[in-house]
Amino acid sequence: MINKKRWPWILTMALMAVQLIVVLLLLPVLARELNWLVILIPVIIALLLIGSYKRIKTAYILTFVWSILLLVHAIILIVLRFHYAYIIYLAFAAVFIIAVSQTSLK
Repeated sequence: MINKKRWPWILTMALMAVQLIVVLLLLPVLARELNWLVILIPVIIALLLIGSYKRIKTAYILTFVWSILLLVHAIILIVLRFHYAYIIYLAFAAVFIIAVSQTSLK
């Protein structure tokens, strides 16, 4: 049986890992676009979350803000220059926002 208190944390961490993998896969594209902010934001927030995820509720809010920034960036990239990788990026950002809002911000 799944521990109901740990389930939101496990889901959020799994989605963060998937999203971080997508960002890493997009590094060549992002480097060409010179969007270093998108590379730095996940790294900074991941470092903040490593030690404080279980103790501080603001970690969920930081994760939510990170997802919104990724979503906005993906929309801007799709509008400016259509590329299939940006659609994947947008999909993961949207799913992550929905999962975090449903499980963590109630």
